[in-house]
This record gives sequence, structure tokens and C-alpha cells, in this order.
Amino acid sequence: MACAQEVLRPRPGPGRGVREFGPPAGGPNSLTLLVPWHEAGQWALGHLPSDRFAAKVTSCAPDAGSRVERMPPYLREWRALRERRPDWRECDVLLTWEMRAAFAARMLFRQAGRPKRWVALGPILKGPLRSPGGLALARRVLAGADRIACFTTAERDAYPRLLGLPPERFAFLPSTWPAAPVSREDGGYILALGQSGRDYPTLLEAVRGTDLLVVLVAATPAALGGHPVPPNVTVRFRTDPTETDRLGRGATLHAVPLRGGDWSAGQSVLLRAMACGKAVVVSDTAAVRDYVRPGETAVTMPPGDAGALRAALRHLWEDASARQRIGARAACAVREEFGHEAFAARLAALLGNLPPVPGGLPAPLPG
Repeated sequence: MACAQEVLRPRPGPGRGVREFGPPAGGPNSLTLLVPWHEAGQWALGHLPSDRFAAKVTSCAPDAGSRVERMPPYLREWRALRERRPDWRECDVLLTWEMRAAFAARMLFRQAGRPKRWVALGPILKGPLRSPGGLALARRVLAGADRIACFTTAERDAYPRLLGLPPERFAFLPSTWPAAPVSREDGGYILALGQSGRDYPTLLEAVRGTDLLVVLVAATPAALGGHPVPPNVTVRFRTDPTETDRLGRGATLHAVPLRGGDWSAGQSVLLRAMACGKAVVVSDTAAVRDYVRPGETAVTMPPGDAGALRAALRHLWEDASARQRIGARAACAVREEFGHEAFAARLAALLGNLPPVPGGLPAPLPG
């Protein structure tokens, strides 16, 4: 099915980065993406032009069941990566995904060598990282990045002030999710899942006393904020990927209630639901405004407004044609604007516009 709306088709920019970013006479530029989860193939990098980039994905996630896995976040990624002894001295570009990978890599520049270029993708400043000490640490880590690509325009605009770094160092790079077959399943329930930035107390209040059936998948009971669970809500904790996918594809519609804030939250869950053609009700926050067109690819409502959330859920629950229309446009948006191919094109453009390699490099953090 052709997309019903005009979509952004990003194109790689002129090659002005490391070794001209191609296609270079010396062969493709070596590119490593470091992720804080267990590596699973080429991911979106498989869509980068192979004549310009020789790309691979590596992980800084600790091995399951290891003593390192029991360490606190950030420390465990650094220790796991240190034990794997990376060598980036001949790496043309190192990409780090989110703040845990950025921290682990930056701490190891002394031992692993600094790559010729480093781009920090999606370093989200939230929670303890918004404290004065957290911001000081984040600035020390990210000061050495050649580019800091944020997943929202709000973060791109706010981070230079928060970190005291030049605005031209920052760029907007939307997050991504792979296109998927559209699901026609209707299991007769609303699915809410995820952890970061969630406002499940508002969701519980919105559906209390209604006939709306909800399956809520949370990380821990603390996500419910101590609120009593009404009988029409089934709560589950930490489903495995296969079960999560089954629940997502079987849902009648999805709900993504978010707290307000200018940091990224909920984008992966939102894009996952959109990709399989599900209508989504999502809080109108800075985290998702770059990803949805209200009333077209999702239904939005004010954060913390239980009445508005109830009305939006009720509308889509009772209107199958609206669910189908919004779901179809949502799937098209992921396929054309937020899929892996679009992400790779934008990434190639960002890399092609990196400034020349500077003469001096920042001193590494103690390793």
C-alpha cells in the first residue's frame, strides 16, 4: 500500500568527514556501533552504503549470569567492555548508542585507543544525570564527541545549555524501528508496556470503572506508584521478547502514557506498535512530537490527564475504522520515515558532514 502522506526522504550529504567518507581511495571507512544490549547482527547499519562504510555492531552488555551483570548500570557496561579488550586505534568512526555505551567507551579511550571520529547517538540525560554532579559527569564524557546526535529536537536544543557545549556539536537524528508486517489481529485488549518515563498511575485512573480491558507490562511493581489495580487491568512483569511481540501484535490498540519532560522516552515502544499497524494513544510530550502527527499517525492527549486519556482510549476502542485508518498511516510512517533504511540515510548524511580531524584530541578519562 502506498503511503497516504508526504514523507521525508533523507539523502546522504557531501563527503567531508574522515577520509572524505567516500567512496575513499583507501577502501571503505571502518565504523563500529557500540550498543548496551546483546549484539544481534548488522541492525540498521546493513543499510549504509557498503562502498563507503565497513560497519559492525558490538556490545558492552555483560554476559548473562556473570558477576558483572549484577553491578550497577554504567559500571557494568564499562567492566564488560574492558574485559573484551576493544581496539579502536584504526577505527574511523565509533558510534555509541545511548549514555551507557558512551560512558563505557569514553572510559576506555586510554586503553583501547581513541577512534578517529566519535559520534554519540541518543545520550539521554534523565534521572540522576540531571543533578549537578550528573551533568558534570555527562559533560566530561561527551566533551570528546565530534557529534552528539539526539533522538528529539527538544534534546538537541536543550543539551548545549545543560552541558555547556557548542550548539553546532549537536544534531537531531530520529530513533528507528524496523518495518514489520501489519497485524490484523484483535485480541480485545489495550496494551501498555515499557518503563522509561511511564505514567501508569494516570492510566490506571483512566480505565478504572470502565469496560476497557488492559494488559499492562511493567518492569517492577514500583511502576504502578502504589495505586490499586482495577479488575479490568491485567499486570505482568518483564515478559520475554517473544511474548512481548505476541502481545503487541495481538492488541486492539496501544497506550503509551508518559510523564512530561524534555528527554527521550517511549519512542521504541511507540514505533514498534506503529510498525505493525496498531493505533496508539500517546501523551503529547517532547519525547514523541517528532515521531507522530496527531490525529493521523497516533492520537495524543495531555500528560497526566486521566479524563482525556479515557476519552481517547474509548474513542479508538469503539471505532474500528479509526483504528484501521490511523494504524495504516502509522505503519507507513515507520516504513518511510523511521525504518532502518531511513535511519541509515540520515546517519550517512550526518557522518558526511563531520568537520576535519582536529590536530589535538581531548585527554582520556582515567581508565
